[in-house]
Amino acid sequence: MRIEDRGVDEKSRIELMMTSDFARSALFYAPRSGRFICNSDYRVERDYLDMFLLMYICHGSLRVTTRGKQYVACEDQVVLLDCHHPHRYESIDSVDFIWFHYLGSASEQYGEYLYAQGGVVFSGAHVPALREYFQMILNSAQLLFPNEHLVSVSIHTILSRLATEGGDHIALGDLLMPSID
Repeated sequence: MRIEDRGVDEKSRIELMMTSDFARSALFYAPRSGRFICNSDYRVERDYLDMFLLMYICHGSLRVTTRGKQYVACEDQVVLLDCHHPHRYESIDSVDFIWFHYLGSASEQYGEYLYAQGGVVFSGAHVPALREYFQMILNSAQLLFPNEHLVSVSIHTILSRLATEGGDHIALGDLLMPSID
């Protein structure tokens, strides 16, 4: 889909994903996603959008303003915006980022919880591993019949890893009880 926003390179892309009634009622879902490569002219300012936004910064930096505070997000950081609040984000020099709008399930609760925990920009050793989930969501949007359950799990994984201190992985085997012989 052609992007009309000022400052967005022609190599950028935006994808729309159709979602089922079940996904809208029971899962996290991502109706829009994309990868934007932008110059210093890029800027988005909204008073309200009935969605949440997650962005993974691949290169460059983005200035984000919401809830009366300003943040800077750089390479290998994640931005979480509750678009129900007025917000603005803009490229500082240039920026390359993967993004998706999402809704569903516990979006509002996770959004408020994460905002209270760390604000809007998330960083740490665990964050670069989240890029593959952003990419999976973007790739799924290109499919005629995306796996909505996998998209939901990917969104939940991103949110849960942002919510857990340090985002450490716990192997499933560590949680299973040993069998009694």
